[in-house]
Amino acid sequence: MYDKLKSSGINAVKGILILLIVIGHNTLIVEKVPHVFPALYYFHVYAFLLIPFLYPVRPLSGKFVGDRSIRYLVPHIAFYTLAAVAFLVIYKTRFPQWMGKYTIGLVISSARACDNATGFQLYFFLPTLLFLNIALSLYKMIPTLYKVLFAIVSVFLHLYIGVLPDVYKYYIPFGLPIIIYLFPIGLLTRRLWDIVYNYKSTALSIIMAVLAIVIIVFCRYHGTYVNLAYLKLYGIEKPQWMVVHDFLPIVCFFAILLNSTFLAKIPFLSELGRYSLVIFLTHSLFYQFILRIVLIFWRKSSNTVSSAIILIVTLLLTLILSYLTGYLINRVSILQKMITPRSADQWMIMPFRKKEKQHSHEKASL
Repeated sequence: MYDKLKSSGINAVKGILILLIVIGHNTLIVEKVPHVFPALYYFHVYAFLLIPFLYPVRPLSGKFVGDRSIRYLVPHIAFYTLAAVAFLVIYKTRFPQWMGKYTIGLVISSARACDNATGFQLYFFLPTLLFLNIALSLYKMIPTLYKVLFAIVSVFLHLYIGVLPDVYKYYIPFGLPIIIYLFPIGLLTRRLWDIVYNYKSTALSIIMAVLAIVIIVFCRYHGTYVNLAYLKLYGIEKPQWMVVHDFLPIVCFFAILLNSTFLAKIPFLSELGRYSLVIFLTHSLFYQFILRIVLIFWRKSSNTVSSAIILIVTLLLTLILSYLTGYLINRVSILQKMITPRSADQWMIMPFRKKEKQHSHEKASL
């Protein structure tokens, strides 16, 4: 499965997904083209969370949990804190009130809690991704009979996640409702991808892309709306739309995967995918900064040409600044180890552990 993903150009896949996320968070684009936002929310965040289902899963262990926790939570806490401080400064919130929201958002990490603390819902993503990886690792370890039972229970719960009271959507931590909702979709995605990949062809790539567009247009025509982060989802109350929106992200994901060879030829797209983590965490901060500067010198008007130029400029500047941030962090070793470590052993903040290990090794050798 991993070889299939590598040959499909996974960086190009991540690149197109992060590009769509940045477009969806550009309020100027969303205002001018109102169907963009709901259409993208049908699948782009889903697709990022479906990627782990296609990778080999390591067995659950203390090292696995520790490495993944450092890998995802260190950059999450760093940029979540940066966004929260910016929120405090810009909106001049009272410090005790801000500190309470910051703490709740950091501990619970639901989209609503993160939005209250930072002004951005996107910081739910990395804690959710962490616990999704842990859930997948745990699922791999259990016997087949328990896997079947687990799948049945997850399908049953899947029906009711969307109708949870708002208080539960806010306070259930670590993206667990999202993971529960997504798990049967992810398992189905993994099974279907094995089949689809065996019939991979240019014709199938085109058919899947056309099918994705047709379903998106159909859903927009009927005015359906989903938001995975906020758990605004269809469930038992509208099962027909639940089925449509369960299959829509799978179809869109496959359309992107099957066309990834073509996407990899688009300049800069694979580079966006390579630094997608930092781009995801920083693009909204840069966009808000750019937007405030733009609005000083430009007033929204009906002039199509000037509006189009501003949209393109804000989008490009957001992409370039967030990309350069990712590039800089990756190239400067001390920043990479401090902000985006790949494992617990690599985390630069913990040099004392290396000294302890070295000291223990010297004592043992004596």
